[in-house]
Amino acid sequence: LNPAFRLYDRIYCGAACPEEHIDFLKSLLCVRGVLVVPFENQLQRIERKTKEEYDVSNILSVSFADLILPKKEDRKLVATIEITSEPISLQDSCRLVVLSSIGKSRLSRLAELPLPQL
Repeated sequence: LNPAFRLYDRIYCGAACPEEHIDFLKSLLCVRGVLVVPFENQLQRIERKTKEEYDVSNILSVSFADLILPKKEDRKLVATIEITSEPISLQDSCRLVVLSSIGKSRLSRLAELPLPQL
């Protein structure tokens, strides 16, 4: 995962996160994104307020198994896929469905409709 290409609005980690990796998980959050992670025997909710500021709250005491990281030699076996383009927005996706439902013949008549007066 490369935070330079993709940020997430919600992340859940299902294992106790080692201290040396908590900053990496936080770096994957977009502003207003939420990370829920077991850290230092607490289930923490971490919200990214700004690019540099986080709000951390402890939800409850927990006991999770430690996160098992792949060995360095095993990391070379995993293919990395870089996603550089932005996915289509929900608004654009809906617009495409509506326009395809209207059809080309009706779409040409849409331009003839009067615009509302403001």
